Amino acid sequence: MNLKAAVQRRLPRLLQVPLRAVYGQRPTARTERRGWADRRRVADLVELQLGSVVRAGPFAGLRLDSVEGDTPAKVLGCYELELHGAIEKLVVKQFGTIVNVGCAEGYYAVGMALRCPTAHIVAYDIDPAQQRLCMQNAVANAVASRLETRGECIAADLQALGEDALVIMDCEGCEDVLLQEGISATLLVELHDYVDKTLPDRVIKRLSKSHRLEIIHSVGRDSEAYPELDFLTATDRELALFERPTPMRWIIARPN
Repeated sequence: MNLKAAVQRRLPRLLQVPLRAVYGQRPTARTERRGWADRRRVADLVELQLGSVVRAGPFAGLRLDSVEGDTPAKVLGCYELELHGAIEKLVVKQFGTIVNVGCAEGYYAVGMALRCPTAHIVAYDIDPAQQRLCMQNAVANAVASRLETRGECIAADLQALGEDALVIMDCEGCEDVLLQEGISATLLVELHDYVDKTLPDRVIKRLSKSHRLEIIHSVGRDSEAYPELDFLTATDRELALFERPTPMRWIIARPN
């Protein structure tokens, strides 16, 4: 991991834009700040109109008292809709342990706790504030007794898991460091090629030695498909469904 990626990993997300400005991308930073303000405004409108309970998707009924980001998409139940089919297949197995690396407010950690009522959930996040939000949502959904939060995850933590474990990972590029050989758990990993263009291929090659891989690609969103957002302008509907500025890939890796 280069120095820039290492520093970014340890900074709260809201501090990463000023960091990018230091690296000579001030116009982008200013644009992102304006974008965040507009998205926050739309998120507040959606929460006021629709509440904070997930309405559809694999985590329908999940109560989100605190949300780290992408509030409208999460409340609508279309957040990372590319993964919905995969999540439904994974919950059938009812894993004994589910690890969420980069848990933020707990959308996946608490959501999976609801879907897998016998699983022990371990939620990692290097930001203590996000750990607190995750636990608050666990309490709100009555799953706190089965969920624990932790700080930094290291490769050895994942290597210690057995085949009865599922790892859901969104750690902003640190998947390259964490996903080493010797992992026997099932994995659902978001790949971050904006950190390093060679990162996805490197991770895929490494995991293919021990796992069967399925690659999922991000797709666009149709704001007209969500009549719940009719109270918003066309521009604000697009903002409500916006999740990421560039295409994304995920890996589902099942042990051989």
